Amino acid sequence: LSADDIADALRKSRDTLKCISLNECTVNDKVLHEMASCTKLRGIILDNIQFRDGETRDAKLALVLKSSSDLRWIFVHNSSFKEECWNALESADTCPNLEVLWIQSTRTTDTRMDVAQGDHDTIRIALNSRSTKLQLCMINPDENLKSRFIMGGPPPTE
Repeated sequence: LSADDIADALRKSRDTLKCISLNECTVNDKVLHEMASCTKLRGIILDNIQFRDGETRDAKLALVLKSSSDLRWIFVHNSSFKEECWNALESADTCPNLEVLWIQSTRTTDTRMDVAQGDHDTIRIALNSRSTKLQLCMINPDENLKSRFIMGGPPPTE
């Protein structure tokens, strides 16, 4: 399916769709826009997807989070979950029913590998404010599936 076909399917099911899983496909801004319009969305899986319209993906994905008031679980495994997404999750109004958060979105710098893509203080605030609601929280897990951010953990846990 093309990105436009996916967007069309989302548009047609926006009032009934409860979960979406996009794996190894190409998406564009239309797909993210249509995802944001799905009123009953409870779960999102974005695994190894490619973006055609790359410059706006973080802000568009943040818009999906902000508009999904009943979202219960999110699994993102690609580089699209960055600063804007973490800023969105910092707000208690964004995804207030979120129970599962699994994010694997890293970048490499000159001095470190697998660094979270967002301000680390913002990530900690977003996670700590959800510590009573989240049942599973895995942020950029290592090879032993240990989260690099621990809710309530000190700064060195990243």
